[in-house]
Amino acid sequence: EKKLTAALEGLGLESPEIEIHEQGRTIMATVVSGSFSGMDEAERQRMVWEALRATLSDDERLAVEFVFTIAPSDEEPLGEAV
Repeated sequence: EKKLTAALEGLGLESPEIEIHEQGRTIMATVVSGSFSGMDEAERQRMVWEALRATLSDDERLAVEFVFTIAPSDEEPLGEAV
């Protein structure tokens, strides 16, 4: 978990908010950053997984089920969903 957090912090994103969720043997993460604004999901995922491949071992990486990448503009304020 610490190595995953360090890898995500090492992306050089603007004010990243990182949450790690462990569920048994699998890990999911959420990263919110303004740096993701204007990027499509494929670009965001490519950036994240390239960093994880560079810093985590194969076994550590296999434990990571998914990394959600969110720009603040992606999040809808509560009560305003249609």
